[in-house]
Amino acid sequence: MTESLLEQIKKLRAEIERHDLLYYQLANPSISDYEYDRLVKELQELEARLDEAQKQDSPSEKVGSDLRPGAQTIPHLERMYSLDNTYSAEELQSWCEKLAAELGAFPQLAVELKIDGFSINLYYEHGDLQYASTRGDGLQGEVVTPNIRALNLVPERISHLHPIEIRGEIYIPVQDFLTLNETRAANEEKNLRQSAQCRRRFHQAQRPSRGEKTPSESHFLCPGKGFKPSREPAIRTGEMAGKPGLPGFPIQRDLPVLRCSAKVL
Repeated sequence: MTESLLEQIKKLRAEIERHDLLYYQLANPSISDYEYDRLVKELQELEARLDEAQKQDSPSEKVGSDLRPGAQTIPHLERMYSLDNTYSAEELQSWCEKLAAELGAFPQLAVELKIDGFSINLYYEHGDLQYASTRGDGLQGEVVTPNIRALNLVPERISHLHPIEIRGEIYIPVQDFLTLNETRAANEEKNLRQSAQCRRRFHQAQRPSRGEKTPSESHFLCPGKGFKPSREPAIRTGEMAGKPGLPGFPIQRDLPVLRCSAKVL
């Protein structure tokens, strides 16, 4: 192993950690998600030549955390994971083939829209909202119940009476985001690069300033803990979204383009 390789890895890790700080803690990203993902992929390729012990503290092995110092936190009943991504048909095809090999057959796939918002975990008991928390580090999240109630985006009561965690996204629709930037430009304020920069405003939603734009819609589909297992969990997830009164998008059950015997996309 050359010193040059270690120096490259050290430099790349520092750059990724800086972007993690800007995105998760300061809500002020300086690069796009695509550019960030490319940096992580480059780091993973370099770290493939390292021993496993040398990767343990690498940002490529960690999940980004939005926990703020001193904030009230609460453990998730089920861990909240981050989604993987792909930017090419070849990578998607490879994933399909790996999935089919592991299962012994190609399964029916269910797909939902990926909303680029602020991940939220809701916990209900006896149909009543008990608390809301952020994804945090995946194991515990920051309690943001007053913020959620101030935005008035999710029901205080649902029809599901058993204890249940429900995950989803709080977000600003594209047109609202464009309007927000137009308003900021008119006020000679710097434009926001991504809707993720509204995270700070979300944290301050208990006392929103006059004219301040906060996330204005929500999308909830994924159950965490407490929803009865099913042979078709993804399908049941989509059907669940409408029943308790939570907003969600329809799920497409069958995707003929995703077949190992055919070219993806």
